[in-house]
Amino acid sequence: MSNARSDTAYNYWREASEKFEYYVTGLTGALAAFVGQALHPVPVGLNASTLELAALASLVVSIIVGFKRIETNVHLLSIQSRQTYLQEVAGSSMVASQQKAAINASTGDIYTPQQLVQRAVESKAGAAALDTKFAKLQRVALRYYNWRNVTLLVGFALLVAARILPAYVK
Repeated sequence: MSNARSDTAYNYWREASEKFEYYVTGLTGALAAFVGQALHPVPVGLNASTLELAALASLVVSIIVGFKRIETNVHLLSIQSRQTYLQEVAGSSMVASQQKAAINASTGDIYTPQQLVQRAVESKAGAAALDTKFAKLQRVALRYYNWRNVTLLVGFALLVAARILPAYVK
């Protein structure tokens, strides 16, 4: 069971996390655009332009992985929403099964206690089945997070090296 404080804290965390993802991905896109507009075609070799090209490639990969992470987070929220709904149905059905009969206020359907218990069991099983999918997507989202950060860091390091290298190597 959760309460209003934990729900509020979770919502603040989720909103901040989403904003951070959008910010990092957008900033990476702006950096890639900046590098791309200043890139001049030169033969590939051990030179600053090749490092800039590698930096651009790494930044583009970071953008793609960033978008995949955002997409995965949207799927995670969808699963979490469905799972919470099923858990609430299971709980409310068990409570309602203690009555002689229950009426669904939305549809007008009448349920017997046996039907409500069956509904609770099915909803609980459905929520449990989503646990595996949720855990798998969490691992995928974490993998995207790590890859996004690594490719962003590599791209930024290559860009810095490409800008500094010409001053020391002739």
